[in-house]
Amino acid sequence: EQEQEQEQEQEQEEEGGERDAPEGEEGQEGKAADKSEEEANEMLNGLNESERRIRGALLIDQMRSVEGEEWSRHETWQLPIFVKNGPVSFLQVLTTSVSPMIVAKLNDVLLAPQLGPDGSESLPLVDFGKLPVGQEKILTLRVSNLLDVGTFLSVQPLDPFGAFCLLKFPSSLRPKSSQMISFAFRPKKEAAFNEKLVISSSSNRIRCLLTGWGVSPTFEMQGLQVESGIIDAGDVLVGSSQELPFVLKNNSPFEVSFCVLLRSVGEQNGSGIHPFDCVPPEASIPADSEKELKLLFLPDVESQHFVANFKINVPNQKESMEWRVIGRSWRYAMYMIDENYATSHSANVNRFKDQDETKTESFQLEHTFPQNLAQSKETADHSFIVGNCGAKAPGEFVLSDIKEAESMGFVFDQAAGKVDAGGRVSLLVKYTPPPSSPLSMWNEVTVTGALKGGDPPPPGGSLPLEIRLRGFVAAD
Repeated sequence: EQEQEQEQEQEQEEEGGERDAPEGEEGQEGKAADKSEEEANEMLNGLNESERRIRGALLIDQMRSVEGEEWSRHETWQLPIFVKNGPVSFLQVLTTSVSPMIVAKLNDVLLAPQLGPDGSESLPLVDFGKLPVGQEKILTLRVSNLLDVGTFLSVQPLDPFGAFCLLKFPSSLRPKSSQMISFAFRPKKEAAFNEKLVISSSSNRIRCLLTGWGVSPTFEMQGLQVESGIIDAGDVLVGSSQELPFVLKNNSPFEVSFCVLLRSVGEQNGSGIHPFDCVPPEASIPADSEKELKLLFLPDVESQHFVANFKINVPNQKESMEWRVIGRSWRYAMYMIDENYATSHSANVNRFKDQDETKTESFQLEHTFPQNLAQSKETADHSFIVGNCGAKAPGEFVLSDIKEAESMGFVFDQAAGKVDAGGRVSLLVKYTPPPSSPLSMWNEVTVTGALKGGDPPPPGGSLPLEIRLRGFVAAD
């Protein structure tokens, strides 16, 4: 090390003598050499004193560049090899380092590979992030030429069946200029995608890794009561409306668009306006956010058969969001329906009911109790619903002639009751088969009654009703 320091001091004295010489061509060349040496030493600023001394001891020759290769640096190293109880040997190593001709940046960040402590190389990532299946995302790289000579660019072909696509093939790159190269990510399934990208020039290559996730959006509907795939819009007066607010929640890590599809398959309004609607019919929901919507029921004719297919269409969602919506409308506030109205609705409606001159203002319901329960002498029950869809006055119901029904085993839990405005009352009837019968037979009875009150009230103050009941009687 002392000999090396003495040699360096002598070289510095000689260089100092050359600098003291009169300025001329040789003086200018000396200044240029000094400047070049200063630039070369900039890369050594990160070395500590020990590393500098080691480098100075091993480096025996350094040539900035050769003619026609201004982007290269050639160095000669002499490495001592110490052998126990033997002479010292020296290994001469020639190295060449080059400056890159082209570099690439993504969002002003240089794409450069990194070396780990074990010498392994990790490529820079061009990350498209998470994207819904079937959609497209574009990222653009800025490729720059750092040298004073032009070059041709080429891109290694990507997998034609993969998720990444080169949108435009690059052209030649002029000296000290840049060019934008765009890539598209189009996931076709829910999976992680990776592909190596290589952009080449006449002297170096840019290598990076294209990566992205294909994901399916996840939507959740909250606020609507769904039973067996059916949403009940309720009972309303003709000409009025019913609003059912609900919330759509986007559980995906990205923005998703949706649209609502409503197709009426039952009763139609006389005005031609769809009886069901949704507001808003389409929108976009940001990631991990929610949006409030309203399902509207707008009947203008009396019917128990308003039915529509209700679907929230979210592109590429795995789980279907589709239900059936039903509703009923009445001319008067008081009504009576079967408890199984949600599953017994029918789309076979009478389009000419308004022209039916034989139509009577009455409620007619019926129910047949299960035969298997009657054969095993078990009691069965069933409910009817009496409701008031008015907004002001209460109503009531009254049953008559229930003694005959009770003698056959049909027992009502109440013969009369009051129904508040906007309310409902359940009317329960139980059937207990008679203890004995010489022959198997069916008991049939019709219970009459009336619906009264409400706003608007029925003409004459009441609406007649009939409930026909059938129960099986097994033989002894």
